[in-house]
Amino acid sequence: MKYIDDLFLDKIAKHGRLLVTNLSILIKITGIYKSKNEAVVNSAARVMKELEELLGEDGEITLKMTDESFFIEDVRIRASLNDLDNFSVLAREMNSRGIGALTFKAPLHHDDLIALAYAIKEGGDATEIQSGLEARMKKGVSVGGAVFSQREDSIDFKDKRAAAKRAYLRTIAAYSDALGAIRSGRKPDIKKVKRAIQSLVDSYFKDETFVLGLTTLRNEESYNVQHPVNVAVFSIGIGEKIGLKKYSLGLLGMAALFHDIGMLEIPTRILNKKGEFSQAEMELIKMHPVEGVKYILRTRGINDVSILSMVVALEHHLAQDGSGYPGGFADRSPLIFSRIVKIADNFDSLNSGMVYSRKALTPERALAVMHLDSNYDPRLFRAFFEIFKRRNFSF
Repeated sequence: MKYIDDLFLDKIAKHGRLLVTNLSILIKITGIYKSKNEAVVNSAARVMKELEELLGEDGEITLKMTDESFFIEDVRIRASLNDLDNFSVLAREMNSRGIGALTFKAPLHHDDLIALAYAIKEGGDATEIQSGLEARMKKGVSVGGAVFSQREDSIDFKDKRAAAKRAYLRTIAAYSDALGAIRSGRKPDIKKVKRAIQSLVDSYFKDETFVLGLTTLRNEESYNVQHPVNVAVFSIGIGEKIGLKKYSLGLLGMAALFHDIGMLEIPTRILNKKGEFSQAEMELIKMHPVEGVKYILRTRGINDVSILSMVVALEHHLAQDGSGYPGGFADRSPLIFSRIVKIADNFDSLNSGMVYSRKALTPERALAVMHLDSNYDPRLFRAFFEIFKRRNFSF
């Protein structure tokens, strides 16, 4: 990738996101209105505004799509939580027509963008759309075919896999050591855990496929350590999907890792029980969010990270409306990190078969069951489902 200064990187992050969102909206509007009107012109003006910020007076930029992710100058454009639908719509429109790149050149006019939107909505492949634009003398936009991801050679491929495994095992080891310290009444080495989580975040950014793949390596005997790490991985995945930066993902990963720390109060004979829990056992298990707050407060004191961890530990079994357990939170929506961890926690629990029905569900079946549950934040669940989209899961 050619050198890009920090100022232009900031521009790409901000205006690239709005470009993708507004271009998606423009294409949707041209599907509603079959001829140019005020709504179409205003929508094109919003696209134009973002392009002018990126193009300058005589510039040129290319918006590429690879594996349903968008890039400008090889910099990935990340959707915010509110942009997910529009990003998905544009990806679907481009995919269905074999479009992998849209190049915009200054000077550019609103009519160029409107012509592009109508051409995409009318159908045809990338070559036909480009020919149509040329016939209309629209030179400000050009359309290219599918862009395939450039995979590194086999040595780098193996290195990424090894790095992912190291990060995953390092996090398991750090969390296991922290549990040992807490059980013996000592202060856990939180700095060690933070470094492990950050290595997990870094590895996820390099190639999430390898990190996610490690969550499928299940061992019943180490479930109580492996489950929190898996929840951290899935939470980081959702956070990355909605555009959180690495620092925030580190905080999210830490909170996710300690979400079930209150389970230390549950007797091992109950946690390792074969078959379904009794009502009394379930009532005891339902106290672990409150116990988690107590453990974090005792062992980590009060600081920004521990407060966030306490909130997530307390709220990760609450629904959108505050119902769920522990009680007393009606009409209060949980923190977004808590809503993320709830999704990650329930998925891994269903997938493992160690909680709830005590029967392991396949990933697609677990997603299908969760899809029917209205207790999850729908936008966050959609982001979570996007992580698995390439595996062709269907409900």
